[in-house]
Amino acid sequence: MIKFHCSCGQKIGVPDERAGRLVRCPTCKMAIEVPKATTPIVPHEQVALHATSVAPPHEPDPVETLANVTTGRGRPTPSRPSPFNRKVVVLVCAAVIVAVSIIIGVIHSLHQGSTPPLPAQIAAGPQPKHVEQREQSTPTPPRPETKILPAAPVPPSPEPVTPAPVTLPASDMSYVLADMLPPQSSNALRMAQDFYAHDLLARAKEILIQITYDSSASDDTKSEALYLLGQIAFDERHFKTAMDDWTKLQTTYPRSARSKEVADRMTQLREVVAKFSDAKLSSIVAQSYVNNGDFWSDGEKTFMIDNSWLPSVEMAIEWYDKVLTEFPKTDGAELAYARKLFALIGWKTPGQYGERYGLKGNFDKYMPQVLQTFEAFEKDFPASSYLQAFRFQIAQAYWVKEDSANATVWLNKIITAGGRGDSFYTKLANARLQKLKHGE
Repeated sequence: MIKFHCSCGQKIGVPDERAGRLVRCPTCKMAIEVPKATTPIVPHEQVALHATSVAPPHEPDPVETLANVTTGRGRPTPSRPSPFNRKVVVLVCAAVIVAVSIIIGVIHSLHQGSTPPLPAQIAAGPQPKHVEQREQSTPTPPRPETKILPAAPVPPSPEPVTPAPVTLPASDMSYVLADMLPPQSSNALRMAQDFYAHDLLARAKEILIQITYDSSASDDTKSEALYLLGQIAFDERHFKTAMDDWTKLQTTYPRSARSKEVADRMTQLREVVAKFSDAKLSSIVAQSYVNNGDFWSDGEKTFMIDNSWLPSVEMAIEWYDKVLTEFPKTDGAELAYARKLFALIGWKTPGQYGERYGLKGNFDKYMPQVLQTFEAFEKDFPASSYLQAFRFQIAQAYWVKEDSANATVWLNKIITAGGRGDSFYTKLANARLQKLKHGE
């Protein structure tokens, strides 16, 4: 029987024939190599005689369970490490030594600028003598010592530099004025007028407001800007704002031409404003009271005028003629000519007994006025886009009255004015002429 102690202190006993084999401690379950017996092992022949008590030799697994292990009692005593454990310790130490050598070589190479030695070179030991002599024949020049210089003083931050203004070409200045720079007098005013003509009302108003605050702009330019601001507000049906702009024009620049024009018509303008809108109240409380009253009132909030038995065509023409007299050859005059012709051509009120006005009500009375107005319109505005449409309206009025001769004359005027190109009204005139030729 071989008796020994496990590293955990457990006393173990195994048969002598298990010497040198691995057994497992019944306490800590660690594999332990059985030490060799101190007494000579029984020869094989004697073992065969005691076959009933000793198992024949066999090749068990490297680690066997200790079914027949006898455990001793009492205080465990420390045992010396087994050969297996000593081998593990030696291998671990060798691996640590190799790793430390590699790390030292890498650190040394980083400081000296050379290639770190490989593990094979470390294991091989010193190189042959002739290699050392060859390396000594070509010495490496000493690496200059690196010195850490003191940090340079941080210069003070420079003063912020204001960039010089950029001068743009004249072709680009029209857009710069509107977005970046204050408007420059008459040039900005012309720009605002162009924006207004092209229905860019927001940009036009922005420039015009800037003009009114520009100290370098002349009084005439500022008065024109206020006049146009009021006109834009009037077009947008902001009548109270338009009246405020024109009142400011009168009080600030009373000697300007626009101020005199507005002053002569301020009464009429106030009537127009009262007709179409309510003034904005300065007091919120007063406005709330008015709103409360409106909640209970179902009456109309606009003025209704009964025009029955009134000469509507003549009253309309009177106002259009005022525009033609006071604003000749302006865009207002062009619009007044068109509105006057519409009134003379006439209309019919709805219903079975609706009244007829203009040519539709009295052809012989109003046709001479139509021809006279059209002649003046064509003379003052020969390129107006309204002319072709009114030529066809006159031709159609003659055709309705079954006056084919005059209808043909006016249809040919349409074709002549249209030139060689085809347009809506030239094609329409040709189609109507074909019908007249066939007697329809």
